[in-house]
Amino acid sequence: MALIGWGAAADRERAAQAGFNHHLTKPLDPLVLEDYLQKLPPTVAQ
Repeated sequence: MALIGWGAAADRERAAQAGFNHHLTKPLDPLVLEDYLQKLPPTVAQ
């Protein structure tokens, strides 16, 4: 997940090319972050 201050289409494309699955812009809405985090698959304890 990328959190940056730039949100243009080209910025989102660069983040995707860098391997990020999600692109969030500042200022971050805590509810948006919580939504993304809740959608993550559970981790397996090692």
